[in-house]
Amino acid sequence: MSSTNIPPKSVPGYSSTNPFTFTRSPSLPASTSGEKSHTKHSTNISNTNPFGQCEQCKGSKTGYDWCQYCNSEYFRKNFTNWSSENKELDNFIQIAQLKAINVRSVLEWIEYKEFTNVKHLADGGNSSVFTAHWPQGPIRAWDTTANNWKRGWEQVNSDVIILKQIKNSDNMTSDFYELSAYHQFSNLVTHVVRCYGISRCPFTRELIVVTSYARDGDLRQYNSRNFDTFTWEQRIITLKDIAVGLVTIHKAGLLHKDLHTGNILRDGSWTMISDLGLCWNNTSADKNEVQIHGVLPYVAPEVLRKKAYTRAADVYSIGMIMFELWSGRRPFEGREYDAFLAIEICSGSNMSLVIYSHSQFMENLLDKFLYIGIRPKITSNIPDYYSKVMQSCWDNDPDMRPTSRDLEITFNSWIDKITKRELVCPKMPKRESNVSTPISSSVLSENITSQSLPSISVEQHKILEEIDKRREALYQNYLNQQLIERAERESRNKGPLNPMTWTTELKTLADKIFGNQASKDIEIRPIGATDTTSPEENADDDNNEIQIGIKTKWFIIYKFVPC
Repeated sequence: MSSTNIPPKSVPGYSSTNPFTFTRSPSLPASTSGEKSHTKHSTNISNTNPFGQCEQCKGSKTGYDWCQYCNSEYFRKNFTNWSSENKELDNFIQIAQLKAINVRSVLEWIEYKEFTNVKHLADGGNSSVFTAHWPQGPIRAWDTTANNWKRGWEQVNSDVIILKQIKNSDNMTSDFYELSAYHQFSNLVTHVVRCYGISRCPFTRELIVVTSYARDGDLRQYNSRNFDTFTWEQRIITLKDIAVGLVTIHKAGLLHKDLHTGNILRDGSWTMISDLGLCWNNTSADKNEVQIHGVLPYVAPEVLRKKAYTRAADVYSIGMIMFELWSGRRPFEGREYDAFLAIEICSGSNMSLVIYSHSQFMENLLDKFLYIGIRPKITSNIPDYYSKVMQSCWDNDPDMRPTSRDLEITFNSWIDKITKRELVCPKMPKRESNVSTPISSSVLSENITSQSLPSISVEQHKILEEIDKRREALYQNYLNQQLIERAERESRNKGPLNPMTWTTELKTLADKIFGNQASKDIEIRPIGATDTTSPEENADDDNNEIQIGIKTKWFIIYKFVPC
């Protein structure tokens, strides 16, 4: 019997950086009966192993009441007794079972008939969610007497589970990755929802991801129901749990990409991150994706502008979660979650009205200022230390945001200071009644509650086009200001209006407005002081003159004129 210590480098398609991501149809390592060496399967086990010795093979256990060496063979012998009717999925589950180092890292194929009292809970963009009972429960250990698996639940009357039925799940790629994401953390007791296995709906033939159930629902519901009794310390502990879960995800080289209060679950005092359907490798972003998925206020502005999704974008979402935990209101509550809000989040609402003085303008700073969009209004009674961290999370510049690990450390320090009474717990604001937010597009976010947060599906090119228009208006406004100031100076000197000369800065502006190297083919010249035509009338002239300036009280207008 060969050692099944994982990673099995002999398994085709195995990735050491992401051990649950495989190429198509990976083959399983073969079993070789008769091999009894126990040194191999305990290579990574400490000499002072806390789990003790396996009574069967006398090797080191890899988890509580769990021996990977022995249990992998029990799993292997049972491979012929079940099938998902999909070879890829079968191989995926089988390798997961061979790899299991403790009970939490076991993945099973679960027959649908094992579920009882199945009830519809919610619909998302990619799935339908149900609650169900699973009386038999998950694998817990090997029963040497019965020569079978011991099953059951850690607590009495805790057999409720979640069934996430994936729509149109004939395409296995996305489903595999969600399973992969869950299983990155399966061997840890962490703040990420546990996945028990996979099933299939007998009516639609769609695949089902079976996960743990959170008795208290999602954080949005919990915060709404318990706002007056949810203590400040409990809120900070909740934020710490979220940060710990996100650290786990980021350490695995993954990004959540859809973090909001509807995807964070509460089970007693335990908080868990759920819905890893969009969870993806840090280097695997689809640059050709034309739609934005998620709950709009929690989507980072750079993502709305089609920049690469990074860990900092997940941290931006935590900033919005902090706002909701403090205020009891969703960010931008009362507004439609639509393209107009997306544009304002990216670039503000009145950028075309801004006039800059010459001393303020720096090309590298202009772009940064252009993209300073709106954020939720902060009340005056919010603690300063809380407000600073929250605003740093939603900073416009991703590089200025803290990391998930930074947040974990910060929240832990707050908890410690609260315990020692070194940090004052503020009086929570009076919670305002909810204002309904119309849903203007299909729900793409995978919430497991019936009261779904509005989500957005916006073609990114529309947002980008509007931002480009505002950028052009901003550059034009700056150029206008320079022209006006020059006209004023010349008028005060009462001298003739000399032809305006190009400066490096104006050339750069012209190139940005009309395209690279445009300044080589354009000259600037003033319109005579007696010219009283309006800018609109000038724009209609058939002389190919492109009007940029605006009328001043001296009726001086400069134009960019193609040579």
